[in-house]
Amino acid sequence: MIVSQGNSSSADPKKMKILLFCSECMQAAMKSEAPGTSLAEAWRAVPKTYFDVEGDFSFRLDCPRGHSQAFCLNVPHHELLFDAGVMSLERGAYREAVFSFAASRERFAELYLKVMAHARGRDFDAIERSWKALDANSERQIGAFFWLGLVENGSPPEEADVAQRWATFRNRVIHRGAFPSREEAMEYGEHIWTLVRSCKADLRVKFSQSYDEVSSRAYLLAAQRLWSNGYKGCRESGASIFL
Repeated sequence: MIVSQGNSSSADPKKMKILLFCSECMQAAMKSEAPGTSLAEAWRAVPKTYFDVEGDFSFRLDCPRGHSQAFCLNVPHHELLFDAGVMSLERGAYREAVFSFAASRERFAELYLKVMAHARGRDFDAIERSWKALDANSERQIGAFFWLGLVENGSPPEEADVAQRWATFRNRVIHRGAFPSREEAMEYGEHIWTLVRSCKADLRVKFSQSYDEVSSRAYLLAAQRLWSNGYKGCRESGASIFL
C-alpha cells in the first residue's frame, strides 16, 4: 500500500494532483463562525494540501492543527487516465496524451468485461482469476470488449473499420514512435470519449448495481488496507471531468 503525503504549495500544472482539505477543521470553521458565514469564507480558513495522484490512490493528510485523516480516491481508473490525457493535451505533450487515452480505453474495456461477468452472477474471485488470461495483452482485452458488445447488444461498440483505423494510429504512436499532431491527438481523445460514454451509459441502464460494485471495488480495497493499517477515519474523495 502506498499512502501519499502531500504539500500545501500550489499545484504544478504539469502533474495530476488532487486537492484535499481537513474535514475536522472545516466543520469547526462552520460551527465557530457567526451565523450567515458562507461556505467560501469557511473554506478559506481551512488548511488544504495537494497530493500527487499515484499508487492505489490513497492519501494521508496531517493538517497543521494536529488532525490526521486518510482519503481514498473513488474515481474509476479509466476516468483518471482520460483526465491525464486531457492535461497532456493542454501542455502540448501529444504523444503522452495518446498513451493516456489508449490506456483509458483499455481500462474501460476491463471494467466493461468485469461488469458483464458480475451481472451474470460471477463472483470477484472468479472474475479476477479469469482476467489474468487477458491482463498482459491489450489486444486481447479490446477484442473481448468488441465481441462481448456484439453478443450483448447485437452490434459491436464501434464499427470494425473505425476500430482498425484507431488501432493502427495507436500502434503507430506507441510502438513505432510516431509524433501525432494536436489535431490527431484530440480526434483520438474525442473518439475514446464518445465510445466510453456511450458504453458506460448502456451499462448504467442495464446493470447499474454491477457497474457501481465493480467500479468502486478498487476504492473499497484501498479503504480496507487503510483501515487495516490503523487509519480509522478513511474518507472518500472523487472528482473527474468524465461525466
